[in-house]
Amino acid sequence: MDRKALLKALLGKKELSDYTYAIMFLLTASFFMYFAVKPALSIAFTLRREAVDLKKVNTIYENNIMKLLEIQSNLELSRDKKYLLDEAIPLKPQTDEMLSHIISSATAHRLIVEVINVNQVKLISGDKKDALPDVEISLKLKGDYSSVVLFTKEILNQRRLKSINQISIAVNDEVASESANLSSTVNISGFYR
Repeated sequence: MDRKALLKALLGKKELSDYTYAIMFLLTASFFMYFAVKPALSIAFTLRREAVDLKKVNTIYENNIMKLLEIQSNLELSRDKKYLLDEAIPLKPQTDEMLSHIISSATAHRLIVEVINVNQVKLISGDKKDALPDVEISLKLKGDYSSVVLFTKEILNQRRLKSINQISIAVNDEVASESANLSSTVNISGFYR
């Protein structure tokens, strides 16, 4: 038989044409699924994953924004009290003002100021440290023990931030029995920004 005749005979059968249409439909459907549906599904899954990731990032951003708003509200509440910070830690050493407060506190508690030493003050610091710069003042006082205690309490209660680094109390050799003649050495540091 001839090829053409064989093809005509085979294509003329109804069963063969049904199978041919079914095969062609399946091939077309599989190509459509592979080239159209698969990319759409992969895009959908990628978008879903990105949506989940963006929700996580969104919650992190919301938490950070809430923290920032809380900090901002605290700053707004403390803005009216900024002058207290400026008084506690001034921008400049203000040694004269600190000395006048210390001397007035000493005289208010019946202490006699014998010697005042002010250590060197660095106005410009080349190194960046976490600690605040300070002015160190050493005082030699004369008076009784209770006056020294009241003096130190008053120094620590003043608005200017100060620390008492060292206190030494000694009895004068001349009059050893009276507590009114105690000799005290006090080292005070006043901080500034």
